[in-house]
Amino acid sequence: MGNESFVLWLSAELALGYFIAVIVGMVGLLQAVAVQWRRDDLLWLPRPLARPLGLLAILGAGAWFYLRFYRLIFVPGPAGLELMVLFGGGSILAIWLTRLLHWLTSNSRGRAALRVAEE
Repeated sequence: MGNESFVLWLSAELALGYFIAVIVGMVGLLQAVAVQWRRDDLLWLPRPLARPLGLLAILGAGAWFYLRFYRLIFVPGPAGLELMVLFGGGSILAIWLTRLLHWLTSNSRGRAALRVAEE
């Protein structure tokens, strides 16, 4: 058919761009939510920076996607199942990435505190 995408009508470039924008925006949203609701299990940025950087990630991901892919959005553009699969997959990946980053940063903070205590 000539379409090199895993979805029926959407170009591979637009699908990848949307997927990346969803991941970045959701990671930012999870940081803002973690600060608001005191969910330390989701927080991997320092608390004072988490909300502003989270909001910047949300706005930046949206702006980057629309500025970069505006020509492709409406011809024929994402719809229905394509949006659901890309948004759902990006959201799930963002949750896993947030948990991984929290684990990595909490382990590095724990090791740094242990080194200071040993000295």
